[in-house]
Amino acid sequence: ARAARRVLDEIWLDLLSIPPDDELLARAADLADEHSLRGYDSVQLAAATSLQGAGDVTFACWDVELRAAAEDVGLAVA
Repeated sequence: ARAARRVLDEIWLDLLSIPPDDELLARAADLADEHSLRGYDSVQLAAATSLQGAGDVTFACWDVELRAAAEDVGLAVA
């Protein structure tokens, strides 16, 4: 975990961060209901779906339910 955290700290500024606003949180609530997701998982998925149509988006996660929901909404998954 410490090694992973060091890598994250090193690449953080190269990543796109999407702050949660009211629209994103409303979308997250809908996704949580539609796909039986936990709260923060639905926020992650809502953030990813907000990028659909803006170019190639690949959603990466290790959670089986979240991965399935990402596939269901049309995201490429890794």
